[in-house]
Amino acid sequence: MLKIENLTKKYGDFEVLKNISFQVPKGCIYGFLGKNGAGKSTTMNILTGLINYNAGNIFINGKDFSTNKRQLLKTIGYLPQAPVFYGYMTGYEYLKFIGNLGGMSSKEISIRTDEVLQIVELKSEAAKRKLSGYSGGMKQRFGIAVALFNHPEILFLDEPTSALDHEGRMEVLSLIATVYRMNHVEII
Repeated sequence: MLKIENLTKKYGDFEVLKNISFQVPKGCIYGFLGKNGAGKSTTMNILTGLINYNAGNIFINGKDFSTNKRQLLKTIGYLPQAPVFYGYMTGYEYLKFIGNLGGMSSKEISIRTDEVLQIVELKSEAAKRKLSGYSGGMKQRFGIAVALFNHPEILFLDEPTSALDHEGRMEVLSLIATVYRMNHVEII
């Protein structure tokens, strides 16, 4: 499903990624391990279209990322390491905003909002609250809901349990396993 060949990324003279290659087969959860500054987030930012790369090839479902980027990005969901939301919006308002950006109809937005909130176990009372009032664990779960909103085939989660307490980590890890089983989505 995902194939990376000799991926290179430079910031000026500093080479962050040096010809990395790997494959992620369909139907799995795949993790990047490495020290701080090893290029894990940079790789995810490239694969989610947020930054460009200098050299190499990326293939998603056999399609070249460089020539099919717009189409392929529609198949990707992403939870950044430190998700930022408009705190003045409620969960419902934010998901409606995301759906509108994606060109979904009001009915589609309403149905998908209920689906993703149920998946991440954010009850309707929580979804009616301002996002600025969410706890760290609620924000991570909500971030997963946002990442799932467009029915992705591949879901990138950048340190989804960082800055959470032990209980919050366990909740998010359990949620990731549930998302994987329910949605047949590749998780990286």
